[in-house]
Amino acid sequence: MTKFTVSPWTDRGRLLGVELSAEEQDISIKISAELRLRRLEVAGCSMTQEQILTVLRDAFPAAQQALQDMDRITKEERIRRLREIIQDSEDRIQADSACLARNKAALEEELK
Repeated sequence: MTKFTVSPWTDRGRLLGVELSAEEQDISIKISAELRLRRLEVAGCSMTQEQILTVLRDAFPAAQQALQDMDRITKEERIRRLREIIQDSEDRIQADSACLARNKAALEEELK
């Protein structure tokens, strides 16, 4: 079975998918996260079609796991950020409410 190095495939900081590299076989496979393994780019390859198909068959489990891990991390990160935004909003609402209460009390005091 071919051993692959799995790394993020990015462009200007945007995650596009995963890239699997097997230097000993001079092959690089880019798998789009958006297309979920429907489109493959094979670059710099001097292998026969049968060898390429064997490598791709070996690559799918690693690619599938990498994409699942990226999805999980991405979802967890989005949830964490949303929670931070909600907490920050709640904190600001409480601070604004306290400020409004103080201003109301000061105005009522002035009106007396």
